[in-house]
Amino acid sequence: PVESISEARMVLRTAAVRRDAGGTPERVGQSLEFLRTLRREECVRGRAAEALPSLRGEWLLGLTVGGDGKPSFAPLQAQMTLAADERFERRLPALLGALATTVGGYEVRDSSDGAKLIVEWRGSECRAGPLPLPAESGTDGVLYLDSLMLVLQRPERAQVWVRPTMRDAADATASQ
Repeated sequence: PVESISEARMVLRTAAVRRDAGGTPERVGQSLEFLRTLRREECVRGRAAEALPSLRGEWLLGLTVGGDGKPSFAPLQAQMTLAADERFERRLPALLGALATTVGGYEVRDSSDGAKLIVEWRGSECRAGPLPLPAESGTDGVLYLDSLMLVLQRPERAQVWVRPTMRDAADATASQ
């Protein structure tokens, strides 16, 4: 089992950047479970206003873990940009391998009991190429946030995002 926050960070960052669980997908699930046991202060620095600058900017989706506990790895083009004006643009895998682009607004706040940092998404438009799709809205808990990695949590899934500076060298050359 994963026994420290540094071990959980290493497992999740490595899997997200390489888009590979390194032969041990259960370690990804164990890392997420370990993070869920920690206090907010150990995983997210400060209240919503202090954490907001760390959230802003560009993020690459490395992996998603669904209810079955198995990681699924995102294509290189899956990304999210959180702007200072509280607008977002997110490109995520959709039907038949296409990427859906959602734009809208977001709000970062503390949960009522202060135990969690929450991101509320208000999608205003979504498209997969020329095809319009329903725009997703919803709420994610921030399970972990630092300058290089963001872990978002919903009851049905967790997503691990990394900064573009973490992109694997082989991926960077392949996407150019």
